[in-house]
Order: sequence, then C-alpha cells, then structure tokens
Amino acid sequence: ISGYSKNSQTGATEGFNGELVTLQVRGKVHAGEFAAHPRRYKLVRHSFVSRALKGFYLGTGGGIILIRSRVHSEATYNNKELYLPAMAGIDLYLRQDSRLLLNLNYQANFVLGDKIDGVAIPGSKNDMFSSLTIGFAYTFGKLSYL
Repeated sequence: ISGYSKNSQTGATEGFNGELVTLQVRGKVHAGEFAAHPRRYKLVRHSFVSRALKGFYLGTGGGIILIRSRVHSEATYNNKELYLPAMAGIDLYLRQDSRLLLNLNYQANFVLGDKIDGVAIPGSKNDMFSSLTIGFAYTFGKLSYL
C-alpha cells in the first residue's frame, strides 16, 4: 500500500509506503437460505435472475491488520489495528451438477484506528480500505446448494 495524505493543519504532504498482512474471521448469509425451496436441483427450472438472486449474500466479521510502513522514507513504523469487514457478493454455480462456482465479492474494511498509513492527523477519521474480487470456489460435502 502506498499513497500521500495532506496534513490539514500544516498543509504538508506526507507520503507513505507499506506492507499489510491481515487475519480475519467472517461469515455470510445467502438470500437463497430464505427461499421457499433452497435445494440446488430445483434451480434448473428457475431463470438465471432467480438463481443469481438466491446466490446473493451479505457478510461481516472481524480481523486484525499487521502494518509495516515507511513514512517519508524514514524509519519503519510497525503497528496493529483491528478492523471490521463488510461484504456483499454473489455466488453462481457454473452448471447444474457442478461443485465449482464463480464468486464476485466487494469488501469494505473499516479500521478502528487512524494509523494504517503510519500517520495520525488530529481530527482525521479512521482509515478504510476495500477490495473487489472475482474468483472460483470449490464446494465440498453434500450437494444441497442454493
């Protein structure tokens, strides 16, 4: 992670460059869990839109972020911050009998501190970072999907 922030009191631009390592626990709830017939094999008769809506999910959790950053190319700054992830996405099974699914996920992470960049400016708000991911997942266990 790298960037610049402007100090609102002095007007000085402060640059940073850092490495982040995160550890998180999260959970998600699919809309399909509330459908009248959530069993996967019944989805064959439904439209693509209906299947997509059943694969839609929301989630949250908690985590810790380990930060090692360098401000103005000076000494390394190490810190730990707690954060709360909030996510929304969709899981789409690729075929009727497949265990492989396509996942699209957006996650916003609200840091419970203001030092992710190594700079804490009085009066500034807590830091935040986000990600948009596209990926594949493989499901294990009984085939009773959304």
